[in-house]
Amino acid sequence: MQVTRILIDVSGVLRSLKKLSTFFIALIVFGFSAIGSAAQAVVEYPVPGTAVSLVYSVQGGGAFNLDSIQKLDVKLLAKGAKASAGDFALRGFVLEGFDARMPEHNHGMITKPIIQKKSDAEYTIDGVKLHMAGKWVLEFKVSGKSVKVPVEIK
Repeated sequence: MQVTRILIDVSGVLRSLKKLSTFFIALIVFGFSAIGSAAQAVVEYPVPGTAVSLVYSVQGGGAFNLDSIQKLDVKLLAKGAKASAGDFALRGFVLEGFDARMPEHNHGMITKPIIQKKSDAEYTIDGVKLHMAGKWVLEFKVSGKSVKVPVEIK
């Protein structure tokens, strides 16, 4: 009788340890993902000759994936401020175009991205495919001005 009781108690302890280990593994994974996302700094790219800047991000992650069709989220901001879409400094500014080129190879993308307006200052660019490893230059056209952003694809 005593032996059976000890085995039952040990199996209960093992189940508790398994639950605890699952909890701690989840906690560690969450902690590292939070650190990784916090490390991704938001970079503002100025629109030349204006009080507006541009911020972009790749949907679903922080980096471009080689030879994958991806979407970009783009926001226009008043320089140095997290402005709302109705901010006076942003009135009249529109994302008119997007292209990506490899200057060293003298060619662009093999896709033609489509710009979709989400709000007065927010856009989605669908169909971005950087199909080769190397140096690319993203070019955003904002109200007739060009914002060029170099990126390296590995």
